[in-house]
Amino acid sequence: MSSLGSSTFSLSGGIGETMPNKEEVMKQVKNEMAVASAQELIKNINKNCFNLCISSPGPSFSSSDEACMSRCVDKYLASWDLISRTYIDRVQKQ
Repeated sequence: MSSLGSSTFSLSGGIGETMPNKEEVMKQVKNEMAVASAQELIKNINKNCFNLCISSPGPSFSSSDEACMSRCVDKYLASWDLISRTYIDRVQKQ
């Protein structure tokens, strides 16, 4: 994940450099926030579903481990989607 300090543009304003416009900066910030959100979602799925489904870690998953992980990930994503849509709807109404 990159930060604004390591962005592709420079705020130093050196000779021959153009300052990014507001839309470009906003687009980059939105993209970075989306990446951070996706990484957080994956981290939480891994932590929660692994702890729930894998009782005895080993070199491979059993068929019941795989089935549990699949169901857990599906439910987690569906829940996250519902919560995200509800939150966005509320923010837009305010």
